[in-house]
Amino acid sequence: MTITSPSSEAPDWPQCAHEADGRRCRGRPVEPYAACLAHIGVDRRAGHLAGLEPGAGLDLRGTPFTRDLLTELLAALTDPATGRHRLGPADFEEAEFSGDAQFARVDFTGDVSFDGAAFGGGAYFTGARFEADLGFVGATVARNVWLDGVECGGGVCFNKTRIDGELRLETGTIAKSAVFRGLVVGG
Repeated sequence: MTITSPSSEAPDWPQCAHEADGRRCRGRPVEPYAACLAHIGVDRRAGHLAGLEPGAGLDLRGTPFTRDLLTELLAALTDPATGRHRLGPADFEEAEFSGDAQFARVDFTGDVSFDGAAFGGGAYFTGARFEADLGFVGATVARNVWLDGVECGGGVCFNKTRIDGELRLETGTIAKSAVFRGLVVGG
């Protein structure tokens, strides 16, 4: 899968060296490689993921995610003491998720951004915990966004987000503001 540029401008981060169909992937390279997590190759990716600790900060801007790649990433960040996935500050700005993106039982211990991200399916955060802010500014979601049983110690921002399905906020708490300016929900 290749990233479909949300704009014709190059991103403000280093880009992956992978090209397909005349387009360069917008994913941020995984150091020390010239390619993003999706394109560094199976062996290098396995080595990189094995080196991650639960609670690691992530900069995955522009990275294309399949369901399997997201599952691999979250498995590498599983806290053995709790059995939950734990991420530090996480930047998924302009990331592209094919199919549904499942973030069930994930603890985000820093700010998390899905600003400008594109979801080919839904984005599901069942039982997730956010210790800081959650951003979805300008994201597009082909199906649903479910924040079921979510605890958010910061604020939530869905400015200019388009959700073609439904937005569900069920039995969760948001400690600070929830902003929905320009949100379009189709379901």
